[in-house]
Parts: sequence; C-alpha cells; structure tokens
Amino acid sequence: HIHFTDAEVNLNLPYSKNLLRLIANSGLPKAGLNLYGHFQLKPFDEEYAKLLSNAGFVGVNFSTDHTDEYVLRIMNKNHTRENVTRITSYCQDYGIKVMHELLFGYPGDNKEKMKSAIDFMTDLDPYVTGICIGIGVLPGTKLHTYCQREQNGLYTSGEPFLDPTFFVDPSFGNGYEELSRTFDDLQKYVGSDSYKFMVPTMVSTARQNNQTAGSDRIKEQIKQGKFGAGWFHYRE
Repeated sequence: HIHFTDAEVNLNLPYSKNLLRLIANSGLPKAGLNLYGHFQLKPFDEEYAKLLSNAGFVGVNFSTDHTDEYVLRIMNKNHTRENVTRITSYCQDYGIKVMHELLFGYPGDNKEKMKSAIDFMTDLDPYVTGICIGIGVLPGTKLHTYCQREQNGLYTSGEPFLDPTFFVDPSFGNGYEELSRTFDDLQKYVGSDSYKFMVPTMVSTARQNNQTAGSDRIKEQIKQGKFGAGWFHYRE
C-alpha cells in the first residue's frame, strides 16, 4: 500500500502518464500493489483514469477545495463543477474510489456557498467527501498577505504567523463561540449522510471517527488489516 503525495503529481501529465505505464508494465499491480494518490482536477482525462487503474490505483483524493465559481477563482483554482462531475465519473468507471476535499472559510466564502457545495457533493455521491473549515496561513502566500492587512478571522493558540495560524472568513462566525456553532450547524446539515462526509469539529481529535494519524481509530483499523489511505475505509 503506497500513497503518492502531494497533489502536484499530475501537473506534468505526459510525465505522469509515462510513470503509470512503467508501473503497470512492471507487473507489480497484478502482484497485489495497491496505490492511492492526491491529485488536481486539471489536467486529468479519461486516458489518465484508465492508466491509474492499470497501475494499481484503487483510491484517488482530489484537491477540489470548493465548487463555487467565485471562491474557486479567488483561490486560483482553474476547475469547474463540470470538471468535478466528469472526472469523478472517469474514476468510477475504472473502479477507483474517489474522495473530494472541500476547504471552507477562504476570504469571500460564506455558509451559503458551503451548503451549496455540500449539496453538489450529495448529488454527485463520490465515495467520501472530506470537509475542513479554516485555512492554514503560510508565509509568502496570497492569504498571508491578506491576513497581514485584515486580522479579523485569524485563529491561533500562540503568536500569529509564527505558531500555527488559521483563517476563517468572519461570515462563518466571529470568534470561537460563534464559529463553534457553525461546526455544530454543519453536522446537523449533513445529518444522516455523515457516513460519506468527514465532518470536522472545533477539536479535531474529539470524535470516534477521528482520522488523525496515530489516533486510536486509525490504530484499530490497522489491527483489522485496513491499510492504505484512511479515507478509503471511511464508509465502513
């Protein structure tokens, strides 16, 4: 069980396709090799999905981030909802489980856009959808520059920008108490679909479905012989 990371692996698509052909021709997939990977939605075509399957990929994780056109544009993402739908279908056609990761709280995002993205994923029905609220602020990024001007929406347990620092657009809640209610509302909104949505909480280790590396849940999965990407077993 091997995981390809991070999501730049397919940005040079011709190189990546040749790599997949080499893996497939090695005979390792037939010998039991199981591969997982983290990909961008563009570039990605049907031939690539077929090559992934031939090379032994059983699960792919997309850095989808959002499905709202405006938010995607300000996040410098170049895919559309149509890309999300089509590429999910390609992977499913070749027997590959799909995870989409949604990242909410970027400047200009709001709870209505978040719910619309969740509705879209409910209809699309990938194997699992991961949800995060809050974006890590890293030096040198566009978000870092924004947050140096606009401090409202910053969260840290130490010194901003030196210790781990996160930003959530104030429309999700201004302060820990309001933001906590947004997390609770999100859980209620997903409701009975929580078996296919990895819903976050204010304290990420506070749930039985904790996906954190080294958590009791992950250790128990390994004991049960569930190897590979943690999300790959989420619906179980």
